[in-house]
Amino acid sequence: MMRWLRIRARAVAASLVLLGTVVGAQDSKAESVLRISANTPVRSLDPAKHSLGQLEYNYSVLVYDRLTAFDDKLNIVPDLAESWEASADLKTWTYRLRKGVKFHSGREVDAEDVVATYKRLADPANASVILGSLKIVEKIEAPDKYTVRFTLSTPYSSWPAITSAFQAVILPRDELDTITTKLVGTGPYKFVSYDPNGTMELVRNPDYFDATAFKFDRVEFKIIPDYSTAVAALERGELDIVWGLPPEFMDKLKGSKTAQVSEVPTGTWAMFGMNESIPPFDNPKVRQAIFKLVDRRKIAEIALFGHGTPTISPLPPFHPFYDSAIPIGAADPAAAKKLLAEAGYPNGLTVQLWMPAQQPVLERMAVTLRDIAKEANLTVEIHPVPEDQFRPSTRPFMINNFSGRTTPDTMLFEWYHSTGSWNTQNWHFKSAEVDKLLEAARQTTNVEEQKKLYTRFQEIAAEDGPGVVIFVLNHADGYGNKVKGFQSSPLRTLNLRNVTLAN
Repeated sequence: MMRWLRIRARAVAASLVLLGTVVGAQDSKAESVLRISANTPVRSLDPAKHSLGQLEYNYSVLVYDRLTAFDDKLNIVPDLAESWEASADLKTWTYRLRKGVKFHSGREVDAEDVVATYKRLADPANASVILGSLKIVEKIEAPDKYTVRFTLSTPYSSWPAITSAFQAVILPRDELDTITTKLVGTGPYKFVSYDPNGTMELVRNPDYFDATAFKFDRVEFKIIPDYSTAVAALERGELDIVWGLPPEFMDKLKGSKTAQVSEVPTGTWAMFGMNESIPPFDNPKVRQAIFKLVDRRKIAEIALFGHGTPTISPLPPFHPFYDSAIPIGAADPAAAKKLLAEAGYPNGLTVQLWMPAQQPVLERMAVTLRDIAKEANLTVEIHPVPEDQFRPSTRPFMINNFSGRTTPDTMLFEWYHSTGSWNTQNWHFKSAEVDKLLEAARQTTNVEEQKKLYTRFQEIAAEDGPGVVIFVLNHADGYGNKVKGFQSSPLRTLNLRNVTLAN
């Protein structure tokens, strides 16, 4: 990482009159610091490219704001936009911005910043993971200083969910060229420094439009790859929160005298993904064989210890559109072996399974599949790599896990539609019927029609798609007894509103 990030910007931080030494000198009040662990560094400091649900998303929601956001009940709520409305045909969406909101650099946010941000997100050169969703935008306008208008090429009922995407944070139009070296947002905290082998530091933004909701003078994210080390530090009082506990640590901390666990069901899902543009997965019979080999219930039990639910698609079992009549099914190694022979591998096949390292749940997924695959004469070689170096687009066979989204469209379109950003970057799955189903579902507000379309989609996804979805998993965070008002979010980001530390 660049040298300036390691310098830690002490002179700048001191001038903010937010660091504890300065505050203490003025009013003797101790500086409040919240210390949080993350087990991987960021892959990119460019919000448009955020794809890791750990440090990237957590620091993003503290340093930046979006037009809209979701609360912990998955309702769309105002953020930088105080209101929005759609035309009758769902093609034109108009947002009205809050007045007086300032970037950390001091300039007021206006509609031209929003226009510039979305044009940047829509530029393929910037490789945003929400690029696919923005392809339906025909025009972005700023009719006045505080109004933004999106004109879409097709009706889209879930557009406010797109403007709440973690990647869609609003950036200053005059600082876009330096956004990865000078992190300027509008959020409740300001970026101070980042060492990918140590700590990311944020300081409280006293000018935030909802300043009273965020209590800490400083937030520190500690990069601690090993969960055992992080949990031990939590129990010693050296950390306040351990984000994203693996299932085995959820159970361990529930018996702690110095820390607690907050656990919630989520739509976060895991899959064995197959890149259909790379042999041998360009052969449909090989892909079908993988579907036949997967025992969702067995893998979920071994990987999650009961802290999740087997499923057939990214649409979670607790969603009203989920079709419980579609069987989860068990592994059929004999059928898989037959399919591999028909694909031209009568003597067996060896494949490499790539996955992010330091992810115990994913490691157990990989080992379980490897053991089942032996019965079909398929040899699975497991290759873990550091998560910030994991590039699914170059891997023919991989384990992927994704943070849950908030509407069926945002749960599915980018992963299964032939033009979806995640799909085109990683798997190259193509199905004319799936495309039609997803396009039709996003163009209607009729709930019964949507349910019908998504039911048919699930019937297909259970046996075909860019990969085999295995389960949705619960999310849990460990937190010290001194932390008050904290609760884990189904969005898997840290909600620090009204969180405090007891003396």
